[in-house]
Amino acid sequence: MDEAAAPLGRMVGTCQAIFDIVHTYVGEREQFGVKDRLLLQAIKHKLANMFRGLESARARPIRRLTIAEDDDRRRLAVATAKASVSDCQRLIAQEGIQLLGGIGYTWSTTCTCM
Repeated sequence: MDEAAAPLGRMVGTCQAIFDIVHTYVGEREQFGVKDRLLLQAIKHKLANMFRGLESARARPIRRLTIAEDDDRRRLAVATAKASVSDCQRLIAQEGIQLLGGIGYTWSTTCTCM
């Protein structure tokens, strides 16, 4: 992979890490007298939305990176892939912060490093 496309891997990895942290936290937290918050429909919908974003972030670069490195379209393809994955990363981060209980909680997790 060339240098221009390398950030795509880091961005997808960040998306996966945020999703893993949030999914683990949601499964362990007790709220509204319910131990398994995964039973709450609104939480399930947010996690599903995050998972859809994660899968989209994984899939978007693949097609664009199949263009040969010496092809003139490669630069544009990598730029659009970065923009697409960036949108997915923003969505996952926003939903993750909400599910972790807002920005005050996230300072004590590794999400602030991402």
